[in-house]
Parts: sequence; structure tokens; C-alpha cells
Amino acid sequence: MTKIKHAEVFEVIFYDGTPDGVRSYRRIASTVIAYVVPRHLLKNARGIANMDKPGVYFLIGESDSATTRIYIGQTRNGIKRMDDHYANKDFWNKAILFLADAKDFTLDTIAGLEKHTIEKANATVCYKIENGVTPK
Repeated sequence: MTKIKHAEVFEVIFYDGTPDGVRSYRRIASTVIAYVVPRHLLKNARGIANMDKPGVYFLIGESDSATTRIYIGQTRNGIKRMDDHYANKDFWNKAILFLADAKDFTLDTIAGLEKHTIEKANATVCYKIENGVTPK
């Protein structure tokens, strides 16, 4: 019998009742909530509480090709930024947003998180990074 050394409790919400729809993941007592929003369901996410918080996000273009296209950005208002990208970037079919549970993230924190995630994504060969600029 294996002894459990450390356990975490996560809350998962399927907003439309399906695991492939809009959903959120939150580790209990965390200050960040992760939202997964399929592009075709973006309008369904507009009414979800806390989707207007600051954070970082990934636009992911999954396809049949070997390389996944990804764009990493920062936002002061998660859902509003997704609306902007819906109109201006057509490669993505899923967004993953890591948003503050409250307005705790400063602009410096968000820029640092964006820079770190872009650097990590560049270090792998799994993604074609769509970002033109990396924050300082």
C-alpha cells in the first residue's frame, strides 16, 4: 500500500455540463483560477463571474500538423482580451487563461509571468510561438 505524502484538492466546474466545453480549474486556497475556453464557445464564457480579472493567457491552435501554434499574452481583463483576439487572430481554437481570483496581480507581476511562459515555450520544440515581442 502506497502512503500519500501530499494531496491537493481541486475544484473543477463544467459550465455547460460537458468536459469539452468552457471549464475552470482552481486549487483550493489558490489566488489563480484557470479557465479553458474553446473558441467556438467564447460567447458562453462572457457571463462567467471573474472572467474579467487580470492574468496571462495562451491561445492554442491545435491541428493535424506536428507543431501546435501558440500565442502567450497578458491581460487586465481576460474575457475582453479574448474578444479582441477572436476578431484579430484566426489560428487558435482554444484559450487557456490563468486569472487572478481577485485583482491581486500587478502589471509587473503579469508582465513577469508572460515573459517566463514565453521563455519556457521557446525552450521546447513542441510549439510554434506566434508572439512577436517578449516583455522586458
